[in-house]
Amino acid sequence: MRNLRSLLLVRYVVLLFGVSGLSFVFWKEKFAENLFTQQDIALQKEDLQIQGNQPLVLRFVGDIMLDRGVAFHIQKNGSDWKWPFLNIAKELQETDFLFGNLESIISDKGTWVGSIYSFRANPLAIERNVRQVDVNLNRMFKPKELLSKSESESYEYRLAKTLKKQLQKADVLLDIHGSRTPDSVPFAIAESNAAALVKFLPVNIVVSGFDEFEPGGTDYFMNNIGKVGICIECGYNEDEQSFKIAEEALFTFLAARGHLGQEMVARQQKNFRLFSLYLTKTNFKRFKTFSDFEAVSENQVLGIDGNTEVVAEGNGVILFANRDIECPSEEAFLLAKETGTLT
Repeated sequence: MRNLRSLLLVRYVVLLFGVSGLSFVFWKEKFAENLFTQQDIALQKEDLQIQGNQPLVLRFVGDIMLDRGVAFHIQKNGSDWKWPFLNIAKELQETDFLFGNLESIISDKGTWVGSIYSFRANPLAIERNVRQVDVNLNRMFKPKELLSKSESESYEYRLAKTLKKQLQKADVLLDIHGSRTPDSVPFAIAESNAAALVKFLPVNIVVSGFDEFEPGGTDYFMNNIGKVGICIECGYNEDEQSFKIAEEALFTFLAARGHLGQEMVARQQKNFRLFSLYLTKTNFKRFKTFSDFEAVSENQVLGIDGNTEVVAEGNGVILFANRDIECPSEEAFLLAKETGTLT
């Protein structure tokens, strides 16, 4: 009986190695096209036949990551998936059996579920496809004593309280925004404490002064507790380019912080600082359709509020004048002036 069990065990082990070997060859050939040419594969097969009874060479390369920062650099290098392996291709080809642990699954199915540090800013608003549920979330990060009773009882304020706990654990914040306006211009929102980082982000315009004129965002909260907060407006939510800007912003932000180990080159950017915010008195109607960062001159008529003309308080550019407003105390538009540096 013991001999029979030993014989069965030997057969089982032989079968296991045989199946494993066939499986390995199948998958190696299936994915080798991305790294080696068919000619390379044919030469490897021929070399194995010549070797005959010579020892087989096995190599183990450890963990392989082809997502996140690596995927970013692959795209930067012509979306060539051979790129991470080019400097070691010769060594990889000199082995008979190559083992590596791909830190991912090979699949185009499944749904990303995120994590505690990859939250969506306002999930209920996203679910309902609205700008906000009760109030503007970007004003709820102010101290409670600066909020009205209705604001402090809102869904967004409760959400902000939860998010603050996570923000307090961070040193630097990049808040990624999108717009519901088709002609939105991408730009960054930052104060002077973020100058060393914002200059690398994939935008041509940086605007400061939001902490003064529109306080209450996540970036305001970080700046207010002695840390660094940056917001990037990536453009229209339905434009594929805005997704690309968001992705590039994320990776350049990480690289600028030293997490990806690469040299960074600062961009040529224009800097603006806000000098005016107009709040509606009754109901505001724009004089015309204004584009973001469209130039305006002092005393230029921008709209009418009730029966009163609304004029620009100075020369500069206009932002967020993208709708008519039928109620008082609403933010109608902002004015900014170009500055030489981020102030």
